Parts: sequence; structure tokens; C-alpha cells
Amino acid sequence: MRNNFLKYIINIIGKIKSIIFYIKSRLYADKTSSLSSKNCKFNTLNISGDHDFHDLDPFIEVMILVNFKPSVQGTELSYHLEDFKNIGSNFIRIIFEDSVGKRSEVLHDNNNYVSASVFVTLANRSGPIDSEQWHKIVSISRKLANDFNAMIIVPDKQIVIDKAKNLDILCASLDAQIKFGILTDSFFSKEELTEIICNFDFYKSNDKYILKSDRIRIYLSDDALYSNGKNNDCCRLSIVMDVPCSIQDENILDIFFDLSNKIAIKLNAKLIDINGFILNHDSKELISNQLKRIFKRLDDCGFKSGSYRSKRVFK
Repeated sequence: MRNNFLKYIINIIGKIKSIIFYIKSRLYADKTSSLSSKNCKFNTLNISGDHDFHDLDPFIEVMILVNFKPSVQGTELSYHLEDFKNIGSNFIRIIFEDSVGKRSEVLHDNNNYVSASVFVTLANRSGPIDSEQWHKIVSISRKLANDFNAMIIVPDKQIVIDKAKNLDILCASLDAQIKFGILTDSFFSKEELTEIICNFDFYKSNDKYILKSDRIRIYLSDDALYSNGKNNDCCRLSIVMDVPCSIQDENILDIFFDLSNKIAIKLNAKLIDINGFILNHDSKELISNQLKRIFKRLDDCGFKSGSYRSKRVFK
């Protein structure tokens, strides 16, 4: 009789803990959603004693919450996170909370963890998250919860899919770039181009070069293929400024122009616009006015150029 009574009490305590966990989770989600609806521009990096990551941004993300009871050691938890690597960082990031309440994107082997929050980005340049992708993320999250007999809270699928589609439509209407051409009078081999371009602080990623900078996102690609191999007398490069991923600064266009010019001079080439006309001061004035309007529209819609939110979605 006494054992049954103790089991009854333990069961009641467990249910109370579950209810408290559920309420706290909902309050957290409601709080962040409220912040987003009041001011969609709000997007912060938590850098206090307990945080070293960008918090949930309900404007572009949803959260799947897994609560471990009892806590799980980092080494064991790490082993069960392997499936998430197949999804990649474009759509998800995971925040871990340890037994002393510290939350971080970094998992430490010797720490004990009480929860894992899977932040799912609703859309990026590859499109909105779809039913299949969402199902995969939820399935992996549920498997993680099942492995540790943990509690899990998952947002409503249809709400997530609808929100993702709306975000994708908005971002597609905001996306913008400035593109110039660099047309040489002589042919350069890929090896020669790579050496020259990398001297301007670019690094190669797949079939393009990316400038090493936190302030401005610039891509440079070899358009030698534009002639389909029919012309070996010249080369053409495309240099692109990714507007949403570059900071809003009055000098940012000057930086892009100057860099483009320096590369063109190094290659003894012409700097041209997308229509093939040589760029001049009047061109720069026109582009500057267009860029100001783009920056303002991004800002008005909650995507300040160069911000973490913008870099997360325009990826």
C-alpha cells in the first residue's frame, strides 16, 4: 500500500513538472512572438553571462523544444545529434541549455544538458521550408526526444508552412544585387585569374570567389564560359554586391566601386554595367540613388541590410 502511495505521489510530481515545463515553453514562445509582432525589426544577439548566441527570431524562425529529464551529458547528447547534420545549418541551429541554466550553441562534452531548442529558419534563397523538409526535421527531433524519453513541443505544421510561404514571398520581393562586368582584352587561365583575384582578399568557394569581409558581401565569378569556349582572346568576370547581406553605410557603394575598379585595372580590363556600357560617375550616381531606396525598403520591412536576420534568410 505504501509503495503504491509513493508511486502515486511521484506520478503527480512528474505531471506537475510536465505542466510547468509546458507553460514555461509556451510563455517563452508567446513572449518572443509578441516582441516580433510589436517590432519586426527587433533582432538581438544575447551576449550576457549566460548567452553567446542570437536568440529565437520569431519573424523568421520557429522553435522545436526538447526537454531532458534527467539531464544528459554532452558526449552522449552529441552522438544523438548526428542526424541533424544531414539537414545543415541553412535551415536549423540548435541551442543547448545546461544544468546551471546557461544556454549556448556550443555543446561541451562534460556538461549536463536539460534541453535542446531546435530553431528552424522558415525560408532562405533556396525557397520556403516545405512539408517534406519540416517532416524530416520534426522526425529527427522526435527521435532525439524518444532516445532520452524526453518531452517535446512542436509547432503546428500548417502554421509553419503558411508562415514560411509568406516569408519567402516577402523576401523574394526584397532581394537585390548590384552587378558589374569586368571585360579583359586578353585571355587569362583559371590559375592566373585565381592568383590575381585571391590577392584582393577573395577566397574560392565552389565556382565563385567570395570577399573576406563582415561589412560587405561581394561575389566574383569567372564568366569565361559566357563565350562557350568559342573565344580564347578575352575573359569576362562578374562582380556582384549582395545588398541584403552588406551593411547599410553611405560608403559601401564606394567600397564596391573601388574594388571593382582595382581588379579591372589589374587585369587591364573595362568595368561595364549589365548592358555592356562602361561605368562612369553618372552611372555611380544613379546606382547610389537606387541603392538608398533598396536599403530603406529592406529596413522598413524588418530586414536591415547586413543584420544577422538578413544574412540568415538571404543565404
